[in-house]
Amino acid sequence: MFFERSDRLLFLLRPPAPLARHIDRERRLLDLGKPVRTDYLHITLCKLDFPRLPGWAVPLMRSIGDSMTLPPFHAAVDRMTGGVDSVLLRPSKRIDALFALQARIAAAMARVDRLRGPAYRFSPHITLAYRKGEPFDWEIEPISWRVEELLLVHSKVGLSEHVVLDRWPLAGASSTQGRQRPVDRLLSMAFEKGIRLGEMPASEEAVMRR
Repeated sequence: MFFERSDRLLFLLRPPAPLARHIDRERRLLDLGKPVRTDYLHITLCKLDFPRLPGWAVPLMRSIGDSMTLPPFHAAVDRMTGGVDSVLLRPSKRIDALFALQARIAAAMARVDRLRGPAYRFSPHITLAYRKGEPFDWEIEPISWRVEELLLVHSKVGLSEHVVLDRWPLAGASSTQGRQRPVDRLLSMAFEKGIRLGEMPASEEAVMRR
């Protein structure tokens, strides 16, 4: 059977490993369908798809991760919903800090021509399993955790493989403050000048990348 292969970069959040294992035990008791790997359980914040991953994409996405400076916050999911092809955990109430982090990442990506893609409608959830079945919406005991880390992941679509490329602690200050790579300086300069990276003169871009 042929599966279409593509590459996806995601900014995401993962529940701590002990909590992910707890979620896995509970969902298996319910026999919800084909489970997502326990270590792949996550909330997607932003994503970008490519037929094949270009060499420039990861450095630019890393620069955006370097710029995130929000403090840790608490997240909770308290609803389990089943659609026609998947089962999800969702929060019933808006988590302001979660939406703030997502909005900052999306805004940073939108300012770089090469990182612009189809609009991503953010609806926070954790995919538990894939299945075919009737829709449902259940209230569950809240599952909560302290979000302390942002991850950049390369998802190899069609191969069901996630590769963690980088991670940043949420500590209220940039984890790379005072330690900029050349591509970071390039992105910072583009932000300061209010121009999109794709519009930067080639000579100036070459100087910044040295």
